[in-house]
Amino acid sequence: MTARILILALFLFTALVAADRTATPPPLRQAIFVNPDDPAVREVRRIGESAATWISRRLINEAASSVVVHSPVDGLGVCHLLNLPKSGPPLPELPRVTAIKRTSLRLRNPANAPDALEGQALDRIRTSIEAGTPPPSLLLQRVDYANGTREWRVYQPVTVGPQCAACHGPPEALPGDLRAVLRERYPTDAAVGYLRGEWRGLIRVTVADAPAAGAPGSPPRR
Repeated sequence: MTARILILALFLFTALVAADRTATPPPLRQAIFVNPDDPAVREVRRIGESAATWISRRLINEAASSVVVHSPVDGLGVCHLLNLPKSGPPLPELPRVTAIKRTSLRLRNPANAPDALEGQALDRIRTSIEAGTPPPSLLLQRVDYANGTREWRVYQPVTVGPQCAACHGPPEALPGDLRAVLRERYPTDAAVGYLRGEWRGLIRVTVADAPAAGAPGSPPRR
């Protein structure tokens, strides 16, 4: 049962890009990484971390409930991303969250390819790992646009858990039905061959610079 849940969670997690519904942004003026421990950005960090943590947990819960009725492969057609609304904020109880996305340097779904700013975050993590230093547990990026608007991007690294080899380990060790589906849907899949504890990618949560008037700020409860 655990393996089936993990396999189904993989496809839900891969679909995370569907929640990135931001319109084409205006021209970029600058993007800089800031200290996430700075008290001035405490609220942005709280919102971003709350959203990223909730997303991760919800994905597993969605998989657990779906696998009761469907097999890992048969359930793919009915799986969707967290029942998120198709318009407006992806997490209504965190209205400052304007977009969420899962990205990596080794992609399963090409639609999850990083944009230029996400590439900067991925490079920072990779550089830390290659230098033999522990990667940061969180990155916070301030994005300023030429029209004077601003947004924040909170990045949370994702690592391969003890049982994730069922989906991301050596290709020859993956279940046969999963391999067949991956070949059909993701012929360029590069998200395999991982070791336990290895860095997998990032969850990116985009947070608006200012809250809407009267908007609630507590984490979602499901």
